[in-house]
Amino acid sequence: MCNLSQYIKEEGILQGRKEGRKEGREEEKMDIAKKMKVEGFSKEMIKKLTGIALN
Repeated sequence: MCNLSQYIKEEGILQGRKEGRKEGREEEKMDIAKKMKVEGFSKEMIKKLTGIALN
């Protein structure tokens, strides 16, 4: 494989990993926010601590 093709492939893999980590962090924050709601935290406190506004 030529250097340009290899570079493009590697950049695509790195970008995919970066996006996957970001999605994982967002999912984790949502899970935490849901657990906080179940435990009785106010919507205001959940938003303050997680940045997520629940309905």
